[in-house]
Amino acid sequence: MTIYAYIHEYTDGQGNQKTTVASTFDPKFLPPGVVAQEFPDGTPLTVVNGQIEPEYLSSLSSTATKGLAQLSSQYFQQISAGFSYGENTVTLGRNDQLNNQLNLSVASFASLTAVPWKPGLEVLPTMVVTSSGTYWEPTVPGTTGTSEPAWISGAEVQDGSVTWHEILFPVGTTAGNILVDVPTALSIGASGAKFINIQRLQYQATKAQVQAFLATPTWTPGVSASVGNQIIIPQTGGVWTVKGTGVTGAVQPFFSNTTTVVADGSVTWMYVGQALDILNNILGATP
Repeated sequence: MTIYAYIHEYTDGQGNQKTTVASTFDPKFLPPGVVAQEFPDGTPLTVVNGQIEPEYLSSLSSTATKGLAQLSSQYFQQISAGFSYGENTVTLGRNDQLNNQLNLSVASFASLTAVPWKPGLEVLPTMVVTSSGTYWEPTVPGTTGTSEPAWISGAEVQDGSVTWHEILFPVGTTAGNILVDVPTALSIGASGAKFINIQRLQYQATKAQVQAFLATPTWTPGVSASVGNQIIIPQTGGVWTVKGTGVTGAVQPFFSNTTTVVADGSVTWMYVGQALDILNNILGATP
């Protein structure tokens, strides 16, 4: 049976303005000018932002909003906490992320433009040379010597008329900033981007699952249903799934949360659980 629900505003005995949901089984008894909404009989209703909603839907929407906000906060916390890299834990706060992006950009440019060291090389101020996996730029340009110098990390290296210093990058860790070379900066930058992307995808996957669940339809007569289809019963907030394939009947059967199987036309429904419990399980799926 269908009820016709509308918002009823009144003043109580103490002069307070009140809003409630009123309903009738016969639209002929609606107050003049009132636009009513139709709901299955027995559906608990409430008013949200001036609109009538089933209580289960209001509760689901509120839970989803709060849960996704909490997951978003956890997402940022997990990223900021960083990831393990060797013996260090690289932190990924906002400033760390910007720094690592800059490191990755500069390290990529250095690795792509570097030339191998050779004797008698005319070194320009912007030139980068590489030797044994290390990368160097001149503090004093000039001409390289006749034999390759000893490349000492962290020290200025004299080479003919050239003075070199190694290209190193600061990286934030839980133990403080450390200096890393070009290959390590490239590796950390790529690992950090992958780590951030994994966290983002986990959040987006959960958000999509929540949105899909909130769009679960209610029971409708004469509808084809197949395995995996689900419905929410407004009167109880219960979720039911199809067992087999068929077509729903002309009249909604009685769905009780104390019953596990309900026959409906040529469809058989199986009770899954309460919508709010299922939603909370979804929201808890991302660590």
